[in-house]
Amino acid sequence: MASRFRLGLGVVDPDRSPLNTSFSWTPHAELLVFEQHDEPPYDRGHCADRILCANASSRPLHLPPQLEQPAAARVVQPDTLHAMQVALRLDSNPDNVGLIIAVTIMLNVGLVPLIIAAVGLIRLVLKSSADPNRRAHFLLRLIRIAFVIAMALLIASGVLEGFDATISTSRALGQAGYVIFAVIVSLLMLELAYLHTQKERLSPGSLIYVRLTLSAMPTLALRAAYGLLYMFTEAEAHPEWNPLYGSAIAFALLCLLPEYITALFYVYLGVHRIYNKV
Repeated sequence: MASRFRLGLGVVDPDRSPLNTSFSWTPHAELLVFEQHDEPPYDRGHCADRILCANASSRPLHLPPQLEQPAAARVVQPDTLHAMQVALRLDSNPDNVGLIIAVTIMLNVGLVPLIIAAVGLIRLVLKSSADPNRRAHFLLRLIRIAFVIAMALLIASGVLEGFDATISTSRALGQAGYVIFAVIVSLLMLELAYLHTQKERLSPGSLIYVRLTLSAMPTLALRAAYGLLYMFTEAEAHPEWNPLYGSAIAFALLCLLPEYITALFYVYLGVHRIYNKV
């Protein structure tokens, strides 16, 4: 049975600072399995690196089946682990700036256009109305201002994410940006619900845009909730909501599927717009 203990350790990889490390000795596989946990002041806000080290006196390294999944691994030279001969570092390193950028793009490339499309559809309905609705126009203006603020926060978060000294600030900005996105989705639902009560003030052909856009809001809200879950759990050791490292089922059901359903509503309205002017 594997025993576990914690140990303060010096530099394992030359390009990293000293970190606290959890060890797990597995005698059957003759492997020393341990995880590096970033802690202040070295907090990078990402899950742990998993490293496998072979004992110097052990036979040739054979990975257990459950650890053979990551095919790409690179050899690192330990500086202070003199009892070790070989170290394999799995290339699922969450500190990889390229992967961080990829996650950010994946997380925002669907939600942002869907919000913009909803704002555009509401604006289309308001422009087609002969009766100026100041309350609806004010709420739409508020949504657009909040959207600009959220985008600015997310851009600043992405800029700061590549630097260890500002990772906590980057995380806070990203969380604030997604909270504002959630507020924007709520305001969109409120705006559409209000417009639905103002049928007599809308043009006859615009009501379908209000109804179908409002019908798309629950899936858009689900998509925004997935982004919030990722933003507020990305610092955990095993982020379930990470688009790259987390659950593929959660990503498919809470991210991709809501995006596609919402997009289908918009596509239908776009086709309807081509053949039927508001």
